[in-house]
Amino acid sequence: MQSYPDQFEALPFSEQFILWAMRKWVWANRRGLNTVDVLREPFDRIGAPRTHYALDGFMTILNLCPEANINIQCTCRGTVNEDENHLLNIISALQAKAGDDTAKSLLRAWLPPAAMHWAMDQCQLLANDLANAGHRVRTSIVGRLALPHAALLQGDHEVPKYLN
Repeated sequence: MQSYPDQFEALPFSEQFILWAMRKWVWANRRGLNTVDVLREPFDRIGAPRTHYALDGFMTILNLCPEANINIQCTCRGTVNEDENHLLNIISALQAKAGDDTAKSLLRAWLPPAAMHWAMDQCQLLANDLANAGHRVRTSIVGRLALPHAALLQGDHEVPKYLN
């Protein structure tokens, strides 16, 4: 998998924007705001109108259906954590068109099978819309699949069912 820089500022603009949008979605959702309304203008400004709907669908599934905690940081954080790295890798794999298995492997660590299929549909729309607007995530390095920390959970652990 692509190993992204630890520092947010070291990411190319497209990756910064995608990660910022995911973080902003969590911020808006926690405050009970309409996430689609919050993200409409930023996506319009980058030339990807209506893409915020796909992001909202993907993030809603991650928020409502996780089997493990997913750590998405505040928009003000200057670092990129492991889970955010994996979210970027999912989009990268789907933009590469041959990465469905990689994306599914990463999502399988967080979601049950039915939710994974819904999430894949929404994330594929997100990845395609971003690519069509010229916003590509660097290509994943297939074969070095490192699963999110959630995949390592074993047994009867009580895991919060929400995005951090």
